[in-house]
Amino acid sequence: MLISLASLAVLATSATATTLYPRQVNSTACSVYKVVPGDSCGAISGRSNVTVAQLETYNKDTWGWLGCSGLQAGINMCVSPGQPPLPASVPGTVCGPLMAGSVLKPGQKLEDLNPCPLNACCSAFGYCGITPEHCTLPPAGAAPGTSGCISNCGTNITNNNVAPASFRKIAYFQGDNAKRPCLNMDVTEISQVRYNHIHYSFALLTPSFEVNISAITSQFERFKGMKKHKRILTFGGWTFSTEPATYQIFRDMVKPENRETAASKIADFINLHGLDGVDIDWEYPGAPDMPNIPPGGADEGTNYLAFLKLLKSKLSTKSVSVAMPAGYHYLQSFPVGPISEVVDYIVFMTYDYHGLFDYGSKWSQAGCPNGDCLRSMINMTETLESLALVTKAGAQSNKVIVGVTSYARGFSMIDPTCTGPSCRYTINATQPIGQCTQERGVIAEAELEREFAAAEANGTRTRRLYDAQSDTKIAVIGNWWLGYMDTGVKNSRTEKWRGLNFGGTTDWAVDYQSFDTAEPKPKGNGTASGGAGGSAGSGSGSSGSGSSGSSGSGSSGSGSTDTGSAGTGSTDTGSTSDSGSGSGTGGSGTGSTGSGGSTGTGDSSSDSSSDSSSDSSSGSGSESDGSDSANTDTSSGSASGAGTTPGSDTKDTSPAGGKTTITVGKKVYQCVEV
Repeated sequence: MLISLASLAVLATSATATTLYPRQVNSTACSVYKVVPGDSCGAISGRSNVTVAQLETYNKDTWGWLGCSGLQAGINMCVSPGQPPLPASVPGTVCGPLMAGSVLKPGQKLEDLNPCPLNACCSAFGYCGITPEHCTLPPAGAAPGTSGCISNCGTNITNNNVAPASFRKIAYFQGDNAKRPCLNMDVTEISQVRYNHIHYSFALLTPSFEVNISAITSQFERFKGMKKHKRILTFGGWTFSTEPATYQIFRDMVKPENRETAASKIADFINLHGLDGVDIDWEYPGAPDMPNIPPGGADEGTNYLAFLKLLKSKLSTKSVSVAMPAGYHYLQSFPVGPISEVVDYIVFMTYDYHGLFDYGSKWSQAGCPNGDCLRSMINMTETLESLALVTKAGAQSNKVIVGVTSYARGFSMIDPTCTGPSCRYTINATQPIGQCTQERGVIAEAELEREFAAAEANGTRTRRLYDAQSDTKIAVIGNWWLGYMDTGVKNSRTEKWRGLNFGGTTDWAVDYQSFDTAEPKPKGNGTASGGAGGSAGSGSGSSGSGSSGSSGSGSSGSGSTDTGSAGTGSTDTGSTSDSGSGSGTGGSGTGSTGSGGSTGTGDSSSDSSSDSSSDSSSGSGSESDGSDSANTDTSSGSASGAGTTPGSDTKDTSPAGGKTTITVGKKVYQCVEV
C-alpha cells in the first residue's frame, strides 16, 4: 500500500494558537513545531520570531518537507537551527522513520530506521516491496522523505557471481494423477534428457508425524526404480498446508518439542526407501491471511529454520530442499538467507502471479483497481523482481531453482477482440477449465492444445499471440484468454536463468504436458464461445521435438490462422507466424485463413513475430509499457495480413483492398489481396 505525502495534509480555514516545542539545552536538535491545520509559514514565523526564509533554511533536511508552499498539517518542522526531528508517525506504515515507535540513535540516519524484512525496498511513505514504486531512488535534489526509495533500493539480481556445480532440471510429478478421468501419466515416461530430478508429490504427515503416502502409492515403487534421475519425495503442498483438517501439522512439526520426532520419521522413510532426498512444500509459515484457518505464528519462520537444520543433519548425504513463494507478502516470513545456507536448493515458485484469485482486490494488479484485467501468471517483469528479492534476501543464485510451468491460467474475456493487459475479464461467465484436471481458470498444457484443435475444427475463433514484455504465449479460444509457456518460452527462460547463474528450473507439472499415446484423447469442452467465419487451413508436417505447447513431440505445421468474427468475415489485420517453437524441425503445411487473410505456409519450428505488443498498465505486473495495442499474433501457420494493428485496446478490423474468394467445405470466404 502506498500513500502520498499530500494525503497527510489536513487543510482548515483558520489556525489556532500553538505553543512551540522548546529547544533542548545543550542539544544539537532544532526546536520542533508540529504543524496544525490551517497553518502557514507566515503565521509560524510571526510566532517564533524568525523569517519565512529562515524556516525554509532550517527545514531543508526535514523529513517530508515540501517547502512553505506545500506545508502540511501533522509534519514536525524546525523553527530554529539544528538537527531535524523524527517525523510524526503514520499509522499502518511498516518501515522507515514514519513507523510508530521509531527511535533515532546518535549518528543514525532517518532513512536507516526500521529496514524491511529480506532487504526489500522501503519507500519514503513507509511501505516495503520489490516494485519500482518502492525501489526507485528519488530524483536528484529531492527533499528527504518526499519520494522514491529510502533504503535497500534497487531491483537488480545480486549474489549471482558463482555458477552452480550442475544445472538442475526438476520435474514435479503428481503421484495421484491416475485418479483424474484422463491425462494420466506413468512416472517412467519422464524424459531422462529433459529432466535430471523428479519431485514425486505429495507425501503427507499424520498428526503424529508418520509418513503417509496412501494417495500416491500406485506409482511409488516404479518411482523408486528410476535410478537415472535424482528421486526426491515432496511433502505437503498447497492443499495440505491450507486445509482446515491438516494445516496445523506443519505448524506443529517445527515446534521445539516435535522437531526431533518429525525429522527422524521423515529421514527414516527416505533412507528406508533408498531415495535421494526430500523436499518440503509448506505454503506458508507465518502466513497471516489464509482463508478458513487462523493466522500463522510470528515464530514459524525461525522454527522452520531450526527444523530444517535438524532434518539436514539426519540426511547429510542426501538433498534437502524447500519451496518458497515468489511474492514478498508471504516470503517475508521466511528467513531466506539462513535457510539457503542449510538446504541444498530452493524451489522458487515464479508463477501464479495472477489468476481469478485477483478479482476484486485493489492491490493485486497495478493499474487495475478491481483486479479484473487480463494479466499473465508468468509475467517476466514480476519474475525478475522476485529473483532480485530472493537474492537480496541472502540466497545465492546457484541455490535458487526458478519455476516454469506446463499449464495455463486464463479468464473469460468481456470483449473477445480485446486481449491486452488493460482489457477485462468477467467473473460471471464460464471460465476456462480442463476436462481432465477440472480446476476453474486452469488448463493443463495438453488440454489447451486439445481445446485449441477442437475449437478450430468446429469453427470457433482461435488465435495464438505472444506478448514480448511479459514473455507470455497467449491462446484465445472463443472468449477464453489463456496465458502460458510453450516450449520456446521455456527454453529461452531456461537459458536466461542459466546465464544469470541460477541453479536450474523446476517444472510444475510434467504430468500436464501430453496425453499418453495409449489413452483416448477427449474432445474439447466446447464451452468457449466465439464467432465462426473462417475455418482452419489444412496442413501437415513431420514430427519434431519442442513444438508449440507440447513437450517432446512436434506438431504439424497446420496452416490455421485467425478466423473471422461471427457472420462478419472480419479478421485480425496483423501478419501472423507459426506458433511452434523449439529445437525440432517441423513439417510445413499450407492453410487458408479466414476472410481478410491470405494463404500462407506454416512451419512448426518457427516462432517469429510481426506485430510487436505494446500492451501496458502502470507499475509492477504490467505486461508492457505504452498503450494497449495488439499482441504479436503467432497463429499456427504463416499468413500475410494487411499490416500492424495500431490503437488503444485494439479490436479486429476488416481490411480494405482487392478481393478474391476461397471455398472451405461448404463455405465461401471473401479474401483481401495483399
